[in-house]
Amino acid sequence: MVDVFVLFLTIVTLVAVGFLLCVIPKGPGRGESITMVIAAALYFYVFLVIAYLTQVNPHFTPKIPPYAIWCPYQIWV
Repeated sequence: MVDVFVLFLTIVTLVAVGFLLCVIPKGPGRGESITMVIAAALYFYVFLVIAYLTQVNPHFTPKIPPYAIWCPYQIWV
């Protein structure tokens, strides 16, 4: 099942890219401009999706040795 936020982010990114591609003026550098817009949108989208999914479902936990937790506990309690 697709998360609602990821679906919303996908739609917003596609709309923004579509708008930006329509605004780029015609000229000799249009191909490079289109490539930069698509690459920037792709990197932005992937970054946000990865950041969101790692917060929703973390796979890695901090590796804290037991004495690192025991020392502050003995001092504070």
